Amino acid sequence: MSLFEKCYRFTKAREVIASGYYPYFQPIEASYDTEVIIRGERKIMVGSNNYLGLTHHPKVLAAAEAALHKYGSGCTGSRFLNAESSTPRNNDSSQIAGDSAIDGRSDIYSLGCVMFEMLAGKPPFVADSVQAMMVMRFAKPAPSLKSVEANADEALKSVIATAMRLSPAERFQSAREIITALDDPAHSPRIQSAASRRFNVPTIPMIAGAGMLLAAIGLLSWKAQSDPPAAPPDVHVASIGVLPFVNRSGDKQMDYFSDGLTDELISALSHVAGLQVAGRASSFSMKGKGLDTQDAARRLQVAYIVDAGVRSSGSRVRVTWQLVDARTDRALGSGDIDGEIRDAIALQDSMAKTIVDGLRPVIGTRNTNAIRKHQTANPEAHDLYLKGHFYWNQRTTASMREGISYLKQAIEKDSTYALAWAELASAYTLEQAFGDMPPSEAASPGRLAAQKAVELDSTLAEAYTARGMSEAFNDWNPEAALADLDRAIRLDPQNSFPRLFRVWPLVMLGRVDEALEELKRAKALDPLSAIINTRMGTVLVYARRYDEAAIELRKALDLDQTNILARFELGRALSLSGRSREAFQEFTYALDLETGHDIAMAAVAYGRAGDRPRARDILRRLQARSKERYISAVSLCMAAIGAGDKSLSLDYLEQALKEHSFSLVFVSSDPSFDAIRDEPRFRRVKEKVERQYASLQP
Repeated sequence: MSLFEKCYRFTKAREVIASGYYPYFQPIEASYDTEVIIRGERKIMVGSNNYLGLTHHPKVLAAAEAALHKYGSGCTGSRFLNAESSTPRNNDSSQIAGDSAIDGRSDIYSLGCVMFEMLAGKPPFVADSVQAMMVMRFAKPAPSLKSVEANADEALKSVIATAMRLSPAERFQSAREIITALDDPAHSPRIQSAASRRFNVPTIPMIAGAGMLLAAIGLLSWKAQSDPPAAPPDVHVASIGVLPFVNRSGDKQMDYFSDGLTDELISALSHVAGLQVAGRASSFSMKGKGLDTQDAARRLQVAYIVDAGVRSSGSRVRVTWQLVDARTDRALGSGDIDGEIRDAIALQDSMAKTIVDGLRPVIGTRNTNAIRKHQTANPEAHDLYLKGHFYWNQRTTASMREGISYLKQAIEKDSTYALAWAELASAYTLEQAFGDMPPSEAASPGRLAAQKAVELDSTLAEAYTARGMSEAFNDWNPEAALADLDRAIRLDPQNSFPRLFRVWPLVMLGRVDEALEELKRAKALDPLSAIINTRMGTVLVYARRYDEAAIELRKALDLDQTNILARFELGRALSLSGRSREAFQEFTYALDLETGHDIAMAAVAYGRAGDRPRARDILRRLQARSKERYISAVSLCMAAIGAGDKSLSLDYLEQALKEHSFSLVFVSSDPSFDAIRDEPRFRRVKEKVERQYASLQP
């Protein structure tokens, strides 16, 4: 009996699936040490193999990601059972050429080759040598199954032919598309075939075999054919999520463009009356995860999904997109838009208008033309803005500086570009927290840029958000900040960003419970935002609710295991709740990747546990670094507290007052300062800060 005949006769897996007990390939949504989240429930992973407790160490994760990009994924067991089909006779031209832009569509080509061989009994390309076979991949398309297997179902032949098309853009773009085509070829936009009927009974074993292959390579969780497509839970009917546009150019330098188009489409759709749009952070949490549209919709809690990709060649760019009703997994519209990179504004306009037109039956005709107006007509300024937005939002020292540089260049091209002024103001303000620019250099240009943005466009929510941030952190004027942030929320009620930053003036005023309520509202708009979950943990620490803080911070890490700030905050919460051993484990993960303020949290925790030598070592490291770049005096104060040197910590606290340190406004609430809170010098600094609040009120 041949291997293929065995596959036809094997029915056990389908019988178990039909009975509802198939145990394999459960989709893991998130993992943390020896626990995982499956279908929203936390479960113990007995076979985690996490013997050293290092599977979530940032360096291990980074090395694993680099290895995956270079070598691809491995497998255990036999090649056939694990669908390890990436052999020379199944490789597509991209793999043979060593193209850096290889993605999942190469695996789809390989799967097509395997399915071809299962039907035809021989591989699609046969030659005297491996080299000759590889040349054939470049020179000719795959042969038609009609010439080798006349009795096979026509629709199945079309599925295989589509998977093996020479151009990746013409293949199925995901495993979900293959499943849709296998289930209902008449509604598959990729199959150019006369076959539109459902598969007849004799083909079902082969389809089940293909499904098992797909499941084995981890592309999806195979379900019995009788099951309807899984729909998201009860969601608002007029709700939509925009998945991060996939950069298919093979050039990482184009990430700014694909991310920028995603951002701008989210912003444009959020201004359409009657349409509920998933938040930016939640949408970007889907980036690189390879989820199909239904899984993404379920996580984003939306009814519709925009799935798109960008491919560039020189100065030309093509955007390929589709609008999917995730409740039925049907494509409502799709298209390719070609143009120059400099025509990003026109590309986004065309796509947004077509998507809104496709949603007219749901949202009606009201205000469907009210898509957000553009801030500039200058394509060079817009391209520079996209780069600036991309880089400063990465929140590293180098990227913050680079982002500011691009935004300043955008303004040089168009001095009336209000959105660029607003972004520049926000970047200058946050540079003090995430970069290495002291307040003396960042506060004034941030303040001026924010005011300019408001003057240029009094209807721009980002302008008021930027000015509110500047008033809170640069001017220490929480009441004025609240007024501007409230205005931003009224102008753009679906945006979680102004709500997130409204939290900080509330904390400055001691209204911590209100700050937590504001974070809940921000989280409702952007539930998958790792930073919102992190900041929920931060404010719960300020409220002295340490166990609750730890829960929120673990949620943040479930969303983003590389979130270093969340690790430090979790370590701090665990330390303050008396769980030093667990706290030190979090700090060990993160200490090599810290910023000044983050590492100071670890020093306080070590000091609290009586490990003064380690706290003093952190203090020395920060002191040495402060001679090379700006380190906030507040961070040095915290490290000195951990080292047990009260006098030095108070010296640094007074220095923070003189330098107008970004984070000094939080010392009244932050329990990290409890060791010096009763000192007269601490009280004097606190009173001076609070007097400044009062003096700025009308």
